[in-house]
Order: sequence, then C-alpha cells, then structure tokens
Amino acid sequence: MTKHRLAFLLLIISNIIFAQNNLNKTIYLDSLWKETSKENCKYYRIVKDYYNDKEIYRFEDYYKNGTLQMEGDSKSKDILLSEGEFIYYYENGNKKNITTYIKGRPAGKSYSWYENGNKKAEQEYITQQKDELKSDLITIQYWQEDNIQTVINGNGYIDEKGEKIQEKGNIKNGLKEGIWKGNDFQYKLSFTEDYKNGKLKKGASIDSLLVKNTYYEVFDYPRPKNGMQHFYAYLAKKFNIPKEKENISGKILLTFIINKDGSTDKIRIAKSLDEVLDNEAIRLISEYPEWVSGKYRGIPARVEFSIPIRVVASK
Repeated sequence: MTKHRLAFLLLIISNIIFAQNNLNKTIYLDSLWKETSKENCKYYRIVKDYYNDKEIYRFEDYYKNGTLQMEGDSKSKDILLSEGEFIYYYENGNKKNITTYIKGRPAGKSYSWYENGNKKAEQEYITQQKDELKSDLITIQYWQEDNIQTVINGNGYIDEKGEKIQEKGNIKNGLKEGIWKGNDFQYKLSFTEDYKNGKLKKGASIDSLLVKNTYYEVFDYPRPKNGMQHFYAYLAKKFNIPKEKENISGKILLTFIINKDGSTDKIRIAKSLDEVLDNEAIRLISEYPEWVSGKYRGIPARVEFSIPIRVVASK
C-alpha cells in the first residue's frame, strides 16, 4: 500500500514539473543575438512561464554548451526589457558583470570581472537630469587583467582590451577626460574622441573604407524628422478605435527597426493590449512617413526602437 502511494505521489510531482516546463519558451540565437535555428545557434534563451500572463518574466540565456550566460527579469516576454538586477557570466562559469536596470536602462552600481576571476571595475550609472534616456558612467575603481589598479577613487587611466572594442584614455573624477583613442571591431572602425568632464566635445571615426566621419554624440538615436511631438500628435489623430473596442484601456508596447535610410522594419508587439488595437498600432508605425536614422560614432546604423502607446477608454 505504501509503495503504491509513493508511486502515485511521484507521478503527480513529475507531471507538475513537466507541465511547468511546458510553460517555458526556448529561443535560439546566433552570434549577433538574432533568432536562428537550433543547429546554427551560438546561444539559446529560456523565457520562464512564457505561456502565462504575468507582469515580469524571467530570462535566462545560455551558451550553446549549456553554461549560463545571463539571468534577469523582463517586463515583456517577447523582447528583453530589463528590470532589476542582471548577472552575466563567462563561458567558463565565472561571473562577468552585475548591473541593475530600470525601464531597460542601466542605473546605479555596476561591477565587472575578468574571465580569470580578477576584479575589473566598480562603476555607477547616473541618469542625466536633462535627458532621462541618457546616463553618465562613473568609473570609481578599475584594474587591469593582471590585477594592477589603474583607476583609484575615480582618477587614473583605462586601457580597455575587449573582444568587440578597445579604447584607452584618462579618467578624472570618475569621468572620461582628454583624448581617448580606440578601435571597434564589430563596426570595423577606429576613433579619436576629446572629452571634458565626461562630455564628448568632438569625435572622429574612420571606417573600413577609410571614410572619415565627425560626430558630437557616440550614439545619435533615431527620431521622427518632424520631432516627437509631431509623431505623438499623428498617433493621437490617426489611431482608429472600433466602437466595440471603446471600453478598452491600457498600453501597447511596440518595437521596430529604423533602417539606415530612415525606413521602418520588423515591427513587433512587445506587450499586447488587444489584437485589433495591436494591429492598428502596427499600421500607424508602418505608415509614418519619415524618420532620421540613428548613428554610431557618425556612421548610420540600424537601430531597434521601442515606443509605448496608451489607449484610454471612452467615457
């Protein structure tokens, strides 16, 4: 009798675990973190409880060999809208970075390590008062890979030798100061930048075709040609709500790509409100006429853009 009860209990537990696993979603990603097939993936992502409706979803990214690469929470199950503490790992299992995010943007203290386990940096992201979309990165302490400290209490120099980017320059009161030089291997360019109190005064980049570009922002984000106010007015005027949907209130979150020529592409719903209203939002984004493309170090770039649309029920 006892054996039968035990078998029955084990069956229930295994069924519960199996059901919970079925609620998760696995996404396979290539080296650029774009969705691909299982056979061609470099990473894979597990979104916990994807098939449940929740406010927060747990994201876990893994290297192809099954080692955890990142863990953290997202406000959307379809795209990563980071919220709270995120921990990143090297493929050997050592911790790489801990950073906190608020509304998808880094905020507060950030800690980094080298692959060998040695400390790399203690830094802090401080949101700019004039523009909450931008943050200043304050470097408090910095060590080279051989454990030699080159920034002490916000002063010194950095010689960063990463896989995607290398750069070096002075740090004063936690901020970049003077001439910084570097190479970006992903975008195949070299750059020279002049900083004062952490603010870029002027930068110049040279791409793989030896074309020189001058810029005053490292990241120049895409924007509507006629400004955000014109864009929001367009949405308010053109958004068509059928009579049977007039009692619905809430927020639709969309993401889309703004191409180098200012056209939009790959419009997706990151947070759904209603299928009909979602489709109307997609229609309006696809029909909006002109965007100014984003730039990275003076070079036009494809940029993913996110925007919320709030729908208010008719009284």
